[in-house]
Amino acid sequence: MMKDSGNNGAPEVLDDDAFQIHAGFRYVIRRFLRYSEDQARLAGITPQQHLLLLAVRGHPAFPAVTIKDVAHRLQLRHHSTSLLVDRAVKRGLVARGSDPTDRRRVVVGLTDEGRRILDVVTRANRAELRALDTEFLDVHRSLSRIFEPEAMALAHARGNGAAGAAD
Repeated sequence: MMKDSGNNGAPEVLDDDAFQIHAGFRYVIRRFLRYSEDQARLAGITPQQHLLLLAVRGHPAFPAVTIKDVAHRLQLRHHSTSLLVDRAVKRGLVARGSDPTDRRRVVVGLTDEGRRILDVVTRANRAELRALDTEFLDVHRSLSRIFEPEAMALAHARGNGAAGAAD
């Protein structure tokens, strides 16, 4: 089902520009993801294992990250995440432990090997992000151009004027 654009329930008209911006956005994201997946494989792990390591290390609760936290970040079911963690434990990338504040909860931590590999892949990915910087900025400008009128209209409708659009 299409979302309406706020034009009295009328569906949003999608022109060539809308499709080109959407395709450009997907292209830049996919290009980075493909590069990142290749870097994970070069480092000797699967792309899924890389995402696990990154989800654990990059989580705001680190170092007390639970299976549930990882499942949420990876958008996986708890059981699927648990199996991914099991395989990563066997590979020596992560370790399971008990939460010192709640013994019922299992926390996932990085091993020295997991940290080492994550550092290698992350350094490579940061270099690629720098290389893609201009393309990401172009996509951001395009998206802003599309959505700024909607944000301004919404802010105005709420009585916030232009200042509310920046929130």
